[in-house]
Amino acid sequence: MKVVLDTNVWISGMFWEGGTPFIILYEYFAPGKFEAIFSEKTYGELTRKAEEIRKRYKFSPTKIERYLRLIKKYAEFVEVGEIPSVCRDPRDNLILVSAFLGKVDFIVSGDKDLLALKVYKQIKIVSPKKFLEILESGVTNSP
Repeated sequence: MKVVLDTNVWISGMFWEGGTPFIILYEYFAPGKFEAIFSEKTYGELTRKAEEIRKRYKFSPTKIERYLRLIKKYAEFVEVGEIPSVCRDPRDNLILVSAFLGKVDFIVSGDKDLLALKVYKQIKIVSPKKFLEILESGVTNSP
């Protein structure tokens, strides 16, 4: 199964243990139970935001570096060219294009603008909670 996790899911999972995004990263992504799709632009955004939060809350860089290494090693990176305007929040268009180019099954996000779409080019857009339910059930074609 291929998935684009929005930056907000990665950030929540990296920094706040025990929550749904943490479970998705620790119990499913790290052991290779799904493949994460990135573009260099989304990876750059994640790296910048993670560093900002790390400094703001004085987190150790070790945990962040571990996740970033896992992503670089195991994620599939897609080349993104032109980014069409699809979502009402233009910053979310990169997520949609990356998902389409990566031929993913799901986009997982806490972003209300993305969640409002529900589906983009047959790609289901779900919350972290819904995605965890899908992972736990073993069914990958749930809406």
